[in-house]
Amino acid sequence: AVILAAAIDAAEAILAAELDEGRAVRITSVGKVRFRLPVKPDEELTLKIFRQEGREGWIYLFTVNLAGASACTGAFTARMVNDP
Repeated sequence: AVILAAAIDAAEAILAAELDEGRAVRITSVGKVRFRLPVKPDEELTLKIFRQEGREGWIYLFTVNLAGASACTGAFTARMVNDP
């Protein structure tokens, strides 16, 4: 459950960062999620997100790290919406 909360935090960070840049996006899918390490409550996680252009919008690759090791990886896809 802890790692799912981190993935949700990643989605919220994406939406907020794009809105700060004047772009409103809607996350349309989540994929390629791999849970690699168990995570316990109160363990410190770091989040890295990389955006690249996709065929029909953007792809946001994310990694959740625990003590420098990859605990979870995945990708969100998103499209622009008209109203920021």
